[in-house]
Amino acid sequence: NMSLGNREISVSEVNHQEMALMRAAKNSIHCIYYADSILKLQMRLSTRITNPLGTIINGYRDMDHENIEKQRVIVLSNIDFSIEENRTLLRDVNDFNTKSCIDGGLGFTTRYVLLSKLMEHQISYVNNLLLVDNREATTVQDKTIYPEDYLINDTHIVRDLICRGTIEAVRVNELQRTYKKIWDAAVPIDRFLEGYENHTI
Repeated sequence: NMSLGNREISVSEVNHQEMALMRAAKNSIHCIYYADSILKLQMRLSTRITNPLGTIINGYRDMDHENIEKQRVIVLSNIDFSIEENRTLLRDVNDFNTKSCIDGGLGFTTRYVLLSKLMEHQISYVNNLLLVDNREATTVQDKTIYPEDYLINDTHIVRDLICRGTIEAVRVNELQRTYKKIWDAAVPIDRFLEGYENHTI
């Protein structure tokens, strides 16, 4: 697999690998993040120093990506957005992701979609994805069982991740096509939430 450009990445190396990949970006950074709990959404913010995603989140701010297309899709499941508190959290996540780096954000164009919609349209599930310049990618399957107080009480656990990297052209093209399908199925925050706020869903 390594000779074909595919390799396993250790949990201890995944942040380093993804930071190096982002720094090498010339044209585009495309991401998918799956949030199947309120905790997973909270992990997309930079409010806790113990957040395991903190290195990656804050790393975006240290890079000059002014002329690079940056897109993120957040795929959601098992979260009740008829609850106002949950909608507020999602808007906070959106603000943080879409604000410019100068204004304390990450500078991404961000869209949202339900996992059930992807399944309905038979769009492949590819786990968390970082795709750079349509030439190299990492995927991360997060199998960790997080305690509810994981961020609040600085709970330390060993995360259960399966991380893979690839530069193999066929696989990268496959991930790029899947990403495009998911991006096209997703919508901006206001469109995603309008049905919940109007109590029509």
